[in-house]
Amino acid sequence: TEEVDANYLGAQGLHEFGHSFVNLGDQIPDSAKAALDATFAPVQSRMARMTYPNLDNWLNETVIRASEARGHLELGMLSATQVDDELAQGEKTGFTLIRTAYKALEEYAANRQLYPDFKSFGPVLLQRLADSRNRESKP
Repeated sequence: TEEVDANYLGAQGLHEFGHSFVNLGDQIPDSAKAALDATFAPVQSRMARMTYPNLDNWLNETVIRASEARGHLELGMLSATQVDDELAQGEKTGFTLIRTAYKALEEYAANRQLYPDFKSFGPVLLQRLADSRNRESKP
């Protein structure tokens, strides 16, 4: 029999479970669309090769990976330093907004009385991601 890595299975389960809750494509505010498109454009061909061919898929995967990193920290699966390494790897891979998503998810967790479910936080999250792009592109 093969040995099973429980941490790997836990991480995969956390990631796949996230797909049940994250579907941001229909929530992109008009005010955020151009900035998000501009952020995705430089990584689009690389992401398409990784099965994230469009903005919606890329945003969903970015947020799921950020959520997964938060889960790893909160569940004690990784240290803060390891989570930072995980976020850096996500950025290198092409999920350029992963740190912004990670920080926005902290806001979500701290304000659950304002956001009873993830869908209610979606437009706020998307605007945070777009605002991050807008700040980076200013001289």
